[in-house]
Amino acid sequence: MLDQWFLQDINKVLDQHQVVVVIDESGQGEFLLDNLSEVQLHHCNSDLEELHVKYLIEKAGPAAGPQLIYTCRPESKQRYLREYVATKGALTIKYLQHYIKTKVHDALQLNLHLREEDIVSAGKLSVGKDASYWLDLCHKGADQLFDLEKELYVFLAQPDSYLDQYDEQVRTVFLEKVHTSIGEQYTTKPPTTLAQEVVDKLFSGLLINQLSPLLTKVYKNWLDSVQYQGALRNYLKQYEIADSVDIWKAHPEHPFERIDQRQLEEVVQHLEDKTYWKDKRPLIRSRAKQAVVQMLGIDWWEAVLVLLDYDTRPLAKLDSLAACVEHYTRSFYRVDQAMRQLYTRFLSQPAIMAPLQRYYQHHLLAIYLDKWFRYVDTYTPEQTGKISQIIRSSSGKTAIVVGDGISYEFALEVKQLLAPSGSWKELEQDYLLASYPSETEHNMSQLYVESGEVIAIHRKREQALKAAHPDKDIGFLPLESVNEATDQHQYLVLSYKDLDELGEKQQQRALKYFSQMAATLAEKIQQLLRNGYQQVFLVADHGFVLTGLLEESDKIEVQVKGKKQVAERYLRTEEVPDSSQLISFPQDYGPYRHIAFSRNIAPFKTPGVYGYSHGGLAPQELITPYFCWQTAETIKELSVKITNKDDLITVLGNVFQIKLQAAGAAGNLFQAERKVQIIGFYDGKKVLQSDIIKIENGQTVRKEFEFDGYTSLDIRLVDSKFKAKLDAVKVQQDQGRDLGGLI
Repeated sequence: MLDQWFLQDINKVLDQHQVVVVIDESGQGEFLLDNLSEVQLHHCNSDLEELHVKYLIEKAGPAAGPQLIYTCRPESKQRYLREYVATKGALTIKYLQHYIKTKVHDALQLNLHLREEDIVSAGKLSVGKDASYWLDLCHKGADQLFDLEKELYVFLAQPDSYLDQYDEQVRTVFLEKVHTSIGEQYTTKPPTTLAQEVVDKLFSGLLINQLSPLLTKVYKNWLDSVQYQGALRNYLKQYEIADSVDIWKAHPEHPFERIDQRQLEEVVQHLEDKTYWKDKRPLIRSRAKQAVVQMLGIDWWEAVLVLLDYDTRPLAKLDSLAACVEHYTRSFYRVDQAMRQLYTRFLSQPAIMAPLQRYYQHHLLAIYLDKWFRYVDTYTPEQTGKISQIIRSSSGKTAIVVGDGISYEFALEVKQLLAPSGSWKELEQDYLLASYPSETEHNMSQLYVESGEVIAIHRKREQALKAAHPDKDIGFLPLESVNEATDQHQYLVLSYKDLDELGEKQQQRALKYFSQMAATLAEKIQQLLRNGYQQVFLVADHGFVLTGLLEESDKIEVQVKGKKQVAERYLRTEEVPDSSQLISFPQDYGPYRHIAFSRNIAPFKTPGVYGYSHGGLAPQELITPYFCWQTAETIKELSVKITNKDDLITVLGNVFQIKLQAAGAAGNLFQAERKVQIIGFYDGKKVLQSDIIKIENGQTVRKEFEFDGYTSLDIRLVDSKFKAKLDAVKVQQDQGRDLGGLI
């Protein structure tokens, strides 16, 4: 604001004279000249320079406009400027701090009680600010010179370059304030050294939860700054935490992953100690909610809390298989989801994972499975012919995603990524009870074939489904092939095998890719909805179990009479197996008449690797998703259509035109305008894309395109925001009648 007051003083002189002389005896006010415009500046600090300036001004005459001469020489030492000072007008600044105090008092009736250097710095920092800056200084003191809450973390991130914006005097004052913020006396030192001292003070305060209000705000602003988070991470890498630190005393928003790791190491040793948990649970719950936890990628606390908060008391009331299924889909799936997340993070750290796994298996899963296997003899699979049932019951365009190895809990992760939006809504969340053994070949056949016949080859299963519906337009695609052009068939069956294939090849090492695969599933389902499929179903052949850390003694080895075939999760036998470890059902398969399963998730002893498996009778393998999303119709946006489709059936030459027409209800806010795009495909690949087109209600828009070597193009008109398909047409070039531009 000082610059504005200075400009007012200059203009008062220039209103009466063409030349104004600024005598700045302090030598500190030159910065005030930076924002002057429409005035010609001259600097002179010697007799020769004074003479030269006077010559230039008098030679140019009045036509040259306003002239400002800046000098640091007092009037008594001037030789050639005295005439201007005496007759034209002058502004004298003997002491800059006095000039500033006077201006503040005259303009705002405020008195500054600051050190000389603080007043000068305040004047320089006030440039571009309003009166509130001076009000804060007068009422709150020199601490308001710099907004350290917002400036200090930037300085810490780039200590050398940050100071370049200030001159030496302001830089010194700033560094003094930084010293004061950590309770230190100002001493001259490199900025990087001071920055490290501030960071050490901040980190040590976070470790003992004793941080000044200023540094607390600085830290929170630093956390929120995407631009400077990288510098914070670099400081954290270099910071060492002593073993003697009380890990439970740290601030809830501390940034030390090592503290969380040490806390977890202690927690897993006290999983069954209720007294311990009475004190620690509130601390962990508070920590898990902090934004810094997500920034650091610490994703395990919520999973740990799911295990520890799970209430086993409702399990006692489960009195049927239906009740067991309902409890799993409503509650217990969260436990399995949490365990998968913990395996993903800590499988290579047995000291942490072994106690968590033991708690899960002995105190949670065992209780639930006891109920499950008590009623499992009433189990009835529901998969057979499910795809055919969907096709018969669906009249609109329908896509069916058939996943291989997609468990119910994993499908819910996909669902979370597909929350209802303006383009679609969730229609149904349900489950299917899979057939057993829960193997791909067997269960995929159940989904595709109503007879229950096991068909080993995927292509033949598709052929059987198509043959069962000769009057239906059914297409088949791998899910990964879905793009903006995928909309040709009334019913589209899409296979997704990545989860099971990767799990069987890499076992539990594949877990790190599961989140990526969930994102892919969600993205492709979303694309199908945008492409005009009114319903998209998600079903699966089976789920999976994770056996985690496995000892040789954990593997099941049973003795049965007669011949047997041993798989990791089931047995086939000639005779009814006589073992309390097993539960069996009649099922013919070659020479075998029975199939048997263990009453837990432990594998049978077989050759090969372990970890990720299926085929058994556990709910994790048999309860599969039956989800459906449909396009939303709650908001009717402006209708935009391609209106010249007949003209595009056969096009002469290399250029064609797309004509768009918008039509909506008058006065409807949602139908006033819409942004769309035109996209062209050849053989399923995108080869053409327009800019975003804004079209208003009642408007007609024409856009021209070239075939660019393609003989035909599939054109899609899509909403530019949601990418939902609005219309489509096939454009065909008539090469035989192309006259090469002669007409």
